[in-house]
Amino acid sequence: MLSVGDALESAGIGISLSVFGTYLYSRRKGAEALDEARAVEELRLRQEIAETKIRADTEASNLRSALATATSDRAKDHHYQQVKPLIHNLSPNGMIVLRHLWAHSPLETNMGGNVEAPGLNARDTRTVLDGELRPLPFVKFKERQEASRVRYSWEIADGYRDALKELLF
Repeated sequence: MLSVGDALESAGIGISLSVFGTYLYSRRKGAEALDEARAVEELRLRQEIAETKIRADTEASNLRSALATATSDRAKDHHYQQVKPLIHNLSPNGMIVLRHLWAHSPLETNMGGNVEAPGLNARDTRTVLDGELRPLPFVKFKERQEASRVRYSWEIADGYRDALKELLF
């Protein structure tokens, strides 16, 4: 038989091992619970970041669009204000040729070629293009050498088409 001392010693060792084992087990389960809680929190934060990024991208896109529209509106208003007094100073033939240029831009011809606007002959049309319209800021004139001949072209400058449409038609 075991002596009382041996039994107490065995019991003490058993209780110690049991307490130590329970302690280790609880530490592990606690760490796992913390890991799960951290994983859930991390997932929530990642979703929140993704949603915030989508909202930020949408807002940035809306702001870019609003800025482009505002800039475009200011430019259109500027072109309109710039074109309006110049249009009113044109002769009737100048208005006819400008409408023709707006509708058929660019108009191209060579040195002796003909460009005719409705109701005008080639000489009158060319006189208006070179005399009245060429100096205006919304008419671009180009002269270029092609092989053995010179080509001329007149066109409405970028950004002025809308303002001219409102004023001409």
